[in-house]
Amino acid sequence: MLFPAHGLRPVGFFLLPNAVAVAKMKPAAAVVGTPSLWRGITMSAELSQGQSFRIERHGDIAVIIPSPEVESMHEALIQQAAQMVLAPLRDSPPSGLVIDLSQVNYFGSVFISFLLRCHMLVKKHGSEVVLAGATERVRELLHLTALDTLWALYDSRAEALEALGGSD
Repeated sequence: MLFPAHGLRPVGFFLLPNAVAVAKMKPAAAVVGTPSLWRGITMSAELSQGQSFRIERHGDIAVIIPSPEVESMHEALIQQAAQMVLAPLRDSPPSGLVIDLSQVNYFGSVFISFLLRCHMLVKKHGSEVVLAGATERVRELLHLTALDTLWALYDSRAEALEALGGSD
């Protein structure tokens, strides 16, 4: 997987002592091979200086936590990050998916596309997507696009996990 705009490619997922798997990036010319599959508790797709999505597993339920940087990420980076985040969900489909928006105040069409890709992937396996922690501004955006009719909205991640049958 190549990040064309920046000439970067993931070199693998590395488990750190606290059970976090981080996708390390290097210039494409320096990379040989393919990234290994994520099987940890938490994964971050870090693209540069903290721009990331994080995935946590709570039993069979997955939680995607986008960082505030998604508000200003370049389209090519967010698309590539989305591919990295969705890969482990394809390999090990969750029984439910929570997208925790508590760190995001605004997003555009590229992030909406990411949300819809998550929705389609999870629905294909008969599971449900819910959103948690959306600010008033994000709730308004979801309402204006009628996406608030597609996904249940919960005030917190804990409420969303409870609604899907998991726990925090």
